Amino acid sequence: MKNQISRTMALVVLAVAPALAQTTPDEGTITITPLAFSTDYMFRGVRNGGFSYQPAVEFSKGPWELALYTNLLISDKDVMGTNNLEMDWVASYTWNIVPDAFTIKPGVTAYHYPRAKKDEGAYNAVFEPSLSFGSSLGDVNLSLNLYYDLVQKGPTYEFAADYTINIASGLDLELAALAGKYDWSDLSPVEENVKASGNYFQAGVTLPYEFSKRSVLKAGWYFSKGYYFDGDGSKTGDLGKGVFTLSYSYTF
Repeated sequence: MKNQISRTMALVVLAVAPALAQTTPDEGTITITPLAFSTDYMFRGVRNGGFSYQPAVEFSKGPWELALYTNLLISDKDVMGTNNLEMDWVASYTWNIVPDAFTIKPGVTAYHYPRAKKDEGAYNAVFEPSLSFGSSLGDVNLSLNLYYDLVQKGPTYEFAADYTINIASGLDLELAALAGKYDWSDLSPVEENVKASGNYFQAGVTLPYEFSKRSVLKAGWYFSKGYYFDGDGSKTGDLGKGVFTLSYSYTF
């Protein structure tokens, strides 16, 4: 397990090192999250594994954002079979249509599963363009997120809201909730026309504590529940799960 964690962190460092070496504050910011853990790996209401290590690197410059998010399963690896390592490459651009009030954000995510095997029914990579519409109503942020999976051939629709309460100097309380629905028509690389659909919701709270403007520790909890339907429309099961998270990040 230690070797797996070391290799995952090495991949993250190699991905960001060139940008870190050449970037100054005027050129953008880099946020590294070397320590990030989750008691379960939930994605759109589906439990993809147990206790996980989730380091990340994020780069932003003006309206541009680039990021690498990873997930290494430490327990319950059999849930995803050979997909116990995931690397998500994200790029986006934010248009401020109405400053501090309304934004449009096109983007794309490449989900990479280095250890996946197609002959066992798992894609090695899927690609998902997205378009998000964001709005701020006072201290409440709302967003409508539209995705389309080019490999599994189907859309995902998601609505999200978040609200931040300042408790004390350096300590906030972040409340967040989302609900979504997906409908895919090509779930398997082995069999043709394997359909899957479902809907999900998630709600939780995060306590970020700022040691400084650059150094942040976050502890959180959320509840996620999904309803999955197979190709003929019959419900095959649902799962509700409470998940604890803990992370530390530093911004350059």
